[in-house]
Amino acid sequence: MADQEKSKSGTMQLVLGMAIVTIIGLGAGFGLSAMFPKPDAVAAASPNSVAKPPADGHGKAEVHATGKDAKVDPPPETPAAAAADFNPADLKDVVLTPFAPITANIALPDTVWLRLEGSMAVKAKDGIKPAEVVQLASSKMVAYVKTLKLTDIQGPVGFLALNSDLNEIARNATDGQARSVLISGFIVE
Repeated sequence: MADQEKSKSGTMQLVLGMAIVTIIGLGAGFGLSAMFPKPDAVAAASPNSVAKPPADGHGKAEVHATGKDAKVDPPPETPAAAAADFNPADLKDVVLTPFAPITANIALPDTVWLRLEGSMAVKAKDGIKPAEVVQLASSKMVAYVKTLKLTDIQGPVGFLALNSDLNEIARNATDGQARSVLISGFIVE
């Protein structure tokens, strides 16, 4: 009989605890929903409002709306923003140029080899051949690959970090002319 009362009181404490946690969660959810405006209220706030870019200067566009007429001013263009806001749809100035496969051993462990194949999206400029740009960037990428550790390139996050680093190296080595490194083959042996 004593065991049944202990189990009933334990079950009752568990149910009471769960009810309290549920009530606190509901209250917190309601409080947060009351703090933030609803999407419909934001859109209908003012038809003659001016949307300004963030203070860091990387805003997308400034919109001046007055009734039926709306005018969109493009944001001021900076070299870093131009490289970061690469639009793949604007392919008239971009040449896809393959680079020679990169085969090198990585730093740790030094018995591991990496082979990297792919292409670079190079913005065509007068007088500079895309093959020369790719060769310059490839030499910098080989130097970088030799500094890698196996833990740096493991898994999908490591691969994305490697791709991001190679993009940055290519842009910096070519003053923004090489826009993106497109990896088509990646082997670690």
